[in-house]
Amino acid sequence: MQYLGGKTKHASVIVDTILKASPTKTKWIEPFIGGGSVVTKVPKTFKIYGSDVNLNVIELYKHVQQGEELPSEVTEAQYKAVKQTPENYCAWYIGLVSIGCSFGGKEWGGYARSTEADGSPVNFAARAKKKLLGMNFSEIHLTTCNYPEVSIDRNCIVYCDPPYAGTTGYKTKFDSVAFWKWAEGAATVADVYVSEYSAPPGWEAIWEKETASLAGKASVGKRATEKLFRFIK
Repeated sequence: MQYLGGKTKHASVIVDTILKASPTKTKWIEPFIGGGSVVTKVPKTFKIYGSDVNLNVIELYKHVQQGEELPSEVTEAQYKAVKQTPENYCAWYIGLVSIGCSFGGKEWGGYARSTEADGSPVNFAARAKKKLLGMNFSEIHLTTCNYPEVSIDRNCIVYCDPPYAGTTGYKTKFDSVAFWKWAEGAATVADVYVSEYSAPPGWEAIWEKETASLAGKASVGKRATEKLFRFIK
């Protein structure tokens, strides 16, 4: 489904780049599973662990993993009802509505509206359903936790796609300085890779691609260079 900062277009190349750089590892750890595009492209020969601090997102992916049904339509009235009274709804459904049916895939970013080429309205719920059912969540261990809580060892690849510094805000303010400090510590044990626009000293870009900028309304129509960083040990 659509997800703010999602890696749908680049997921395969990101996975391939990382696997070529770390050919001997056997575990894939992804603490910011986000839209799930990258983690679902990882070969099942790996032990795969995907987590996120957002409970609703993880429960949505578990719902899909278990082969459960997804709705084909979410009206604006239903969207507003879920936002106003989330206690009345299942976590997986909140995840689908709050992100999959929101403008730009931003959590509760407003009910998404657009038109197809023929002028008919886009059905974002149906689009999210189709995308999710086409993703391979099998054999992925899914958990809800914050990134410092993940368990890593020397057999691990750790791929991080955190909220980008200086970009459009998420529901909870993200401390990029604390994240990079943690990532550098994790890199003393495992092979750590981070998707971002820029990184502190000690990190090198091993892949990059120009994309649409995520830096808020002022950046509409502007481009930025998405990069994949690896810590230089």
